Amino acid sequence: MVASLLTTDQIGDETALPDLIVGIASQVTRVLADAAYDGTVVSDCLTQKF
Repeated sequence: MVASLLTTDQIGDETALPDLIVGIASQVTRVLADAAYDGTVVSDCLTQKF
C-alpha cells in the first residue's frame, strides 16, 4: 500500500483522489481500487500524476 485516506460519507472517491496521491513521489504503474474509482475523472487524474 502506497497511500490511504479516510474520509466522511460526504467526500466521494473522485474528490479525495488528488489529495490521496499528491504525496506519492515514486512512479506508480498499477492501481488497485474498488469500482467507485472506475471512470474518466479518476483515470485522467492518475494519468496526469503518473
